[in-house]
This record gives sequence, C-alpha cells and structure tokens, in this order.
Amino acid sequence: MLQPSQLLAILSNPSETSGSRTLKRVRKISLILGFETFQVENLFPLATRSSGGIALVGTLGETWKGHRFNLDACLSRADAVLLAHGLGKPRGPAGLHYEEQLVWLNERLAHKQIPTFMVGDGPRHPSRWQRHTHRAYPELTFDVALARSVRRIDGGM
Repeated sequence: MLQPSQLLAILSNPSETSGSRTLKRVRKISLILGFETFQVENLFPLATRSSGGIALVGTLGETWKGHRFNLDACLSRADAVLLAHGLGKPRGPAGLHYEEQLVWLNERLAHKQIPTFMVGDGPRHPSRWQRHTHRAYPELTFDVALARSVRRIDGGM
C-alpha cells in the first residue's frame, strides 16, 4: 500500500529537454520505495543541455546560494530524499560551488533527519541507473535490479 507521502529527488540541474525519461525513472523508484508522489528539485537552478554545461553557467556563487531557499522549501515538504545528482562535479569555479552546495545539503539532511536514498554506491543520475543495474545484476530485469540497488544512506553523503 502506498504511503500518502512524497519523495524528493535531487538532481543536478534542469534539462533543456522535457526530461521525460528521467521523470519516468524517478516515478518508478518512488513507487519501489512506496511513495505516492514525488517532486524533483535541482542543486543548481539554471538549465543546460548536459550537466557539463554547469561549468560554463555556474561560476557565480550567488546563483548557487540563492537557490538554497527553494531547496530548503522542498526539503520541508519531503518525507524522504533521493540523491540523484550524478557522480561527477563541474570543472572550474562551478565545481567549488557544487561542493559547497553538497556540504550545505548534507547539513540540512542531517539536521532535518530526512530518510535519504541513492542507487548503488553513489548519487547516480537516473539516466545512469540502467548501466549500474546491468553491471550489478546482469541476470535480473531492470525493475528488479533497481529495487535491489536502492539503498538508504541517512544523513546525506
């Protein structure tokens, strides 16, 4: 039975495309975890064609820090969090701001004591889940392997 609760998936930044595949996968994992609804929020607020584009548009710390209000509001409504922002960080100054954003996020998760999850051993983006599950469980279907791959990591990363 589904809980009347919400999973917050934290991704890297908005996509310039519809993001429909990502949303379908987040919906799938929210159902696996037993959540009725889900919401997606990003570490960084500006859309890029790929996460690598953050290195170009994410050089100003104010942009990252200014987005924390939105992130914190989403955390306040969430019953659990899925870290799915990806394994890599942007190059250059954006990488430093990214690391600071993760420190801030981890402090908020620990303070709020929100149950936190990820797929496998890192905060993989949903576009990388099938690659991970195939390597970890080649004999299983994607859905079964995904259910086995999700793990709770309370307190953030």
